[in-house]
Amino acid sequence: MAGSGVDIDVADDTLFGNSEHHNALIFHIDNINCVDENLNFEMKQYDFEKADYVGLNGYFSSVDWQYSGLQKTIDSKIARFYDVIFSGFELFVPKKVVKQSNYPVWFDRQLIALIQKKKNDLSQRVIIVIL
Repeated sequence: MAGSGVDIDVADDTLFGNSEHHNALIFHIDNINCVDENLNFEMKQYDFEKADYVGLNGYFSSVDWQYSGLQKTIDSKIARFYDVIFSGFELFVPKKVVKQSNYPVWFDRQLIALIQKKKNDLSQRVIIVIL
């Protein structure tokens, strides 16, 4: 692929060797950039601790819940229900930015602190090699 920064060759060091019709290929890729700096990786979620529950209750009280008779299928009824619910959330529940973690969601702060302490302790060890 001329000019694209990608070269393709037949691999010489294959596990099973090449055959006439099935050659293993090796790809040489130059200047690969997998991350676009313009991408925004912020995740937002509803912050129900700061929600306006009085306003949300008033909003839900004002909804004509008999709309389900206008919908023909159960899928359209459920879709309409979720539209109403999430419209209320958008109006009365603020969103907060969620910090991305390098740990699984089930790791609590104590466990993460222990892991970080272990990594820190291991990185500070001095290894003496006697020749």
